[in-house]
Amino acid sequence: MTPKTLGHSRRFTPARTQIKQCGVCGKSTREGKPYCPDDIEYHPYVQGILRTIEKREKEIKNVEKEGQREVDINGSVAQEILSLVNVNGGRTIARLARDLNRAIDVMTHYAKALSYAGFFVITENARGYLIVTIKGN
Repeated sequence: MTPKTLGHSRRFTPARTQIKQCGVCGKSTREGKPYCPDDIEYHPYVQGILRTIEKREKEIKNVEKEGQREVDINGSVAQEILSLVNVNGGRTIARLARDLNRAIDVMTHYAKALSYAGFFVITENARGYLIVTIKGN
């Protein structure tokens, strides 16, 4: 006796066909999911991601208003900048801003804060642009 299949390779299991109701609006959901597509933002995992994004955007707004003293060198934005420069090598601040879709003045604050913390070396090229490189490279 072979098990029933759905499609080509999916096995028929009671869990896949179990119908539940959304924990918010009460609509039927498929495959035993606790939330419908309209209310997915209530899922704890999604709420965690939304909090992370909100925290990140708040940090960027604070840096934009208050300058480099608001930079969290352990935050996700600073770590993203460090990773980008580490992988791709030295960058102008304008290029960093383009790569990360941020304003040049915000990237300047981050670069200066990371330089002050000892992660970056900032130099000026022949054209007068500031170049950011990882310290020791």
